[in-house]
Amino acid sequence: MAQAVYVQTGARIDYTPAVAVTGGDIVVQNAEFVGIASADIAAGRLGALAIEGVFDVAKQVGVLTTFEVGDNVYWDDLNDRAVTIGGGNAYLGKCIRAAANNDSSVRVKLVTTLEVPLAYSTDAASSSVLNTTTETPFNKSITIPANRLKKGDVIRVRAQGIVSNQNSTDTLTIQLKIGGTTGTSIVSTGAVDPATNDIWYIEADLVIRTVGASGTFVATGLQALGVPGTVTAKPFLKASSTIDTTLPQDLIVSATWSVANAANIVRLDILDVEIISR
Repeated sequence: MAQAVYVQTGARIDYTPAVAVTGGDIVVQNAEFVGIASADIAAGRLGALAIEGVFDVAKQVGVLTTFEVGDNVYWDDLNDRAVTIGGGNAYLGKCIRAAANNDSSVRVKLVTTLEVPLAYSTDAASSSVLNTTTETPFNKSITIPANRLKKGDVIRVRAQGIVSNQNSTDTLTIQLKIGGTTGTSIVSTGAVDPATNDIWYIEADLVIRTVGASGTFVATGLQALGVPGTVTAKPFLKASSTIDTTLPQDLIVSATWSVANAANIVRLDILDVEIISR
């Protein structure tokens, strides 16, 4: 027997409602799978739901519910309206035409699956930073394009590396920065006297509060530098800081040694970055 048999293109799927559905109604199945009735469907009768295509979808009027092109659109099934926030609402698709507060609808390209994009990950360890007192970014980093970030976006970062060798009581500082080495420090380990084979670790969530040339973000997470398995991870808070979202932004991890010595060697092994839109 064939393992799969072609049924249809998939632009529409079969649906038999328990209660009559009117053409154009949005149907949410299993709390997250959304389709739009192609025509009236009587209770208990087979009909079809569109899961592809472009639709003008009802939204609330006269409140702060604006959509920009590319925004995620969710369906509030309790109140029958498109909203900007997930949080239990079903993912509907992407806005393809901006909608203002007083617009009664938003134009949406249906998308059945919301993906959390992995924007960057290291496929190999970085080059080592050694024999310098100059703050030096590891050669594994990501540039976030201009105008990519939107209000409410979360930049999620996990980074880890190892002190391959260390000289005497020389100290090491690891920093996560946005905007390159001259940009804003999100978190720093502070100057620590590590031992050979100590690890450093940074975990951070940056939340975009506002966008534009004077955009803002806040951040929180953990940082550690010390003996694997016993080093204490220290929570941090980054208060509201400026970010120009209209320009490309280099997200980097840097290392600074207190003494330039060829025996002071550190590298980055992991840098994972997600940009999550709500």
